[in-house]
Amino acid sequence: MEEIKKLEHLSLVSKICTELENHLGLNDKDLAEFIIDLAEKNDTFDRFKAALAENGAEFPDSFTSNLLRIIQHMKPKRPGERPAEFTSSSSSSKTDLEKKKRNVSVSRNSK
Repeated sequence: MEEIKKLEHLSLVSKICTELENHLGLNDKDLAEFIIDLAEKNDTFDRFKAALAENGAEFPDSFTSNLLRIIQHMKPKRPGERPAEFTSSSSSSKTDLEKKKRNVSVSRNSK
C-alpha cells in the first residue's frame, strides 16, 4: 500500500512540474515539492497565496488557485481521511455558484 502512495505522490509532483513548465517555463522537481508542501500547510487560497508570496513566488491568482486545486485533488490520502475540497475565503462566490447550479437544475426539471 505504501508503494501506491509513493506513486500517487510522484504523479502529483509530475503534474505540478508540468504546470510550472506550461506557465513559467520551469521544470524543477524541488520547486514542485516545495509548492506541494506549502499547499499542504496552507489549505485555503488566501493562506497559500500568502505563503507563496512570502517565499518570492507571486503567481497570478488563476495559476495559484489552479495549483492549490490540483494539489488538494491529487495528494495521497491517509486512511480514514476525507478528500480535501478546494477552500477559499470568498464563500460568497461559492454560494453564488451553488445558487446558479440550483437554478439550472430547477429550470431543467420544470421543462
